[in-house]
Amino acid sequence: MKKLIATLLAVICMLTIWGCVATESVSETQKPSSSTKPMETIENSTPLCSSIRLSYHGNKNNSVLIEDENVCSKLMSFISKSGGTQGESTKGYYGVPYTLTIYYEGEQEPLVFSVWSSGQYSTSKHKDNEGYPFFYNDDISDMYKYLEEKYPDEFWYPITTDNSQGK
Repeated sequence: MKKLIATLLAVICMLTIWGCVATESVSETQKPSSSTKPMETIENSTPLCSSIRLSYHGNKNNSVLIEDENVCSKLMSFISKSGGTQGESTKGYYGVPYTLTIYYEGEQEPLVFSVWSSGQYSTSKHKDNEGYPFFYNDDISDMYKYLEEKYPDEFWYPITTDNSQGK
């Protein structure tokens, strides 16, 4: 059953990567809306990724909306490669370094993909009976390294001219 869930997640993620290639641009100050227009799809009726909101250490007030097709495609490529084995519930665990909230055209609910470490992630699609996501153990070191290099601590908390951390 665990392998079936992991395989299903991998297939869903691979199909969604194709969606990010044909994204529509969304205003940086505006959250993607769930429009009533017909859902734009590709093969196998996979909804198109419209944008990704990236949060650092759970701080949703200091997040970045990613609309660049190349960056979106790169992140979706990493996600599509994830698989691994289901571990314990995330209940009681805090401090996830990177959270990607992936918005799809025509869908109200985004997919939340949390990168806990170079070997562990969770998604909003697989939860325990209390509603907490399960950890998945897999080598996602390429994605973790990419996020650390492109969005380092200084990106989120820039050093001001008086050498103190910004807000």
